[in-house]
Amino acid sequence: MDYPTRLDFCDGKYTVIYDFRTGQSECLRYGQPWRQLVGDKMVLAMFDRVVELQAEVAVLKAELQAASARLVEQEHASHSAYGNVIDEIKAELEQWQRSVCDQGEVIENLKAELAAVTQQAETRKLALDAAVSSSCVLEAERDRLAELCRDAACQAEAVPQCTHKYEIDSDHPNHSCCQNCGEILKDGVHVQPVAQARSRAGMLAAAEMERSKGK
Repeated sequence: MDYPTRLDFCDGKYTVIYDFRTGQSECLRYGQPWRQLVGDKMVLAMFDRVVELQAEVAVLKAELQAASARLVEQEHASHSAYGNVIDEIKAELEQWQRSVCDQGEVIENLKAELAAVTQQAETRKLALDAAVSSSCVLEAERDRLAELCRDAACQAEAVPQCTHKYEIDSDHPNHSCCQNCGEILKDGVHVQPVAQARSRAGMLAAAEMERSKGK
């Protein structure tokens, strides 16, 4: 850099001049000659030191400005990076929200399917209960018919008592037949076998069972 020939101090109140080309060496006060500095090596040394410090200050200012510029660039880069990270986080959040919504729809569909299956199970249970009830009714009816069969068998064990109403057979004048039970008399003697009477009692029981089934 060019070596200065003058320096101002105290906001321009004092001006120190060292011009080696012209040989001027003095100090001005408010721009007016004040002191001669010829041969004053202390002031010259101070002048040189001030010049060196000003040069160092200029270098430091340049470095500070460069560092400030780099810091601004880094801040911009950081803001950009942060912006990218924030955008990525927002995208992930939106994706997560969509996933939650999709899961909600899946859950609702599963609930609907579960409700349908539950309804089907209830319907089948009602049908099964009806079938069980019908089976119980049939079981009771079967027991009743079995009881009727047992009663008929017991009745068949004994000769049924009948208020006989006999009529003479026109083809066999010595034969008489009861119109109620079919018992036959021949010359006043019973000739109808007991097995036939039992068979007739069984037929009556079977007819009763058929009527019960029809109901």
